[in-house]
Amino acid sequence: MILVEDDKVFFVEHRSSTEGGGKTGQESLFDKFVIFLEDAQRRLQNEPCFFDYLSEKFKEIFFVITIFFDKYGNIARPNNPIVKGRIESLKRYGNDILGKVIPMLIENEILQVQGSINEDTIFSDWIAERIRILYKGDRKMLPLNFKLLIGSEALQFYGINPEIVDNEKKFSSYLLDVLSKAIADDFWLLFSVLLNEIKLQKEFNMKKLPVEYIVEYIRENHRFRERIYEIITSYADLENIWRELDSEISKELYHIVEFLRRRMREVRLIESNDVSQMLEYVKKEVYVSLMLYKFAYGEIKTSETLNKYYEHKK
Repeated sequence: MILVEDDKVFFVEHRSSTEGGGKTGQESLFDKFVIFLEDAQRRLQNEPCFFDYLSEKFKEIFFVITIFFDKYGNIARPNNPIVKGRIESLKRYGNDILGKVIPMLIENEILQVQGSINEDTIFSDWIAERIRILYKGDRKMLPLNFKLLIGSEALQFYGINPEIVDNEKKFSSYLLDVLSKAIADDFWLLFSVLLNEIKLQKEFNMKKLPVEYIVEYIRENHRFRERIYEIITSYADLENIWRELDSEISKELYHIVEFLRRRMREVRLIESNDVSQMLEYVKKEVYVSLMLYKFAYGEIKTSETLNKYYEHKK
């Protein structure tokens, strides 16, 4: 995300959970910031770079990483040993990556550092404000700040009241209230599942994505579709809808998995041998397939197949 406040601009990378991937996932948090920094080398050819344009409008730039929850879906607490381990690991990757880029830019007199610089701890020192890094523009120095915000600090960054953040019950109630009035996280669910689906398709040379097969299943199973429609239209409370949908999809999972096996044979959906994790992933596929079904065929209940079924019953 890109956020602007007065004369400050914030370039944000966000992860919902501290468990957002292994080494590759953690390192990818720095990709955008490295591209921005490396672009500053254009100054060596006397060409304007990214920071030159920004310096015309802004007095300060912030690179920010925000992470909300721990692996159990609770607000991430930095003193929790599991959370602490993940954050320390993230800091090490940041030190390794930025420890290669920043000294080179300092040497080429593109950046200036205030404070004692140590390449091995450069990211840790930057976020702890033990060092200050500035871009040496033609007209002025442009401060570059880096923030790593975890749990309640991350939520407060987005303007959520700290009293709510520090109370798990209040925060859960707050989230439900917000989600009942706004667009939920549909696009993120689509994006995260479909990325994996495309990877599977390439890896196993599949004719269709797994979610496309599940769309077929939904289309062929009018009773399942009718029950989903009934849940969506019968409950006013979002929490009840989620609970009922989860229950209904859980009941149907065995049949869906069997359907996928017949269509795809032995395809490994996720890189884990944990059966519960596999089933959770299939649940997410079902949610995405329901969305895709609606895009393709209209309302869940009133499809041509279902109408034919009712005609047949008559």
